[in-house]
Amino acid sequence: MIQSILKTKRINWTLTGRMACLFSIAAVFGTTSMAVDLSAVQWITPNPPVRQELTSCVHVVEFWATWCSPCKAQIPHMQSLAKKYEDRNVIFIGLCEDRSAGKVSAFVEKKKITYHIGLGNGLSDSLGITSIPFALVISHKGEILWSGNPRDRQFEETLKLAVNAAPKPML
Repeated sequence: MIQSILKTKRINWTLTGRMACLFSIAAVFGTTSMAVDLSAVQWITPNPPVRQELTSCVHVVEFWATWCSPCKAQIPHMQSLAKKYEDRNVIFIGLCEDRSAGKVSAFVEKKKITYHIGLGNGLSDSLGITSIPFALVISHKGEILWSGNPRDRQFEETLKLAVNAAPKPML
């Protein structure tokens, strides 16, 4: 399913309350348009992204889990990228596939993760993502520019291009 979704290369964000972030990827199957909803059922980190942030900047969305060794190895890299781009209008969101908010919260605190973390509630399974970590780089226009393993060299190259193409943040 994710391959069909990524063919459209378009994502639209909406916000439903402070505890849930809901966004849709429009997938076109033949002449029928179908929206696939992705949601964080609960935010683990404080201050979830707000609507203006979600509709006007570059996004990195990563699917991961606390039990996934490659995911855990990727955290310092994501942290450094989030720090590197914090003043460049880039939002990093990690959607954890674990079911226990307490376990994820303790993990986030232990690892000192500062970018947005929410529970994905099995989202990667419903999208047909078969391997994690799995990330999306989404432009400020809502276009999916890249998808795959965030350890791939193309991930950071695409992120840099997306940031350079985006409007500069207002101070």
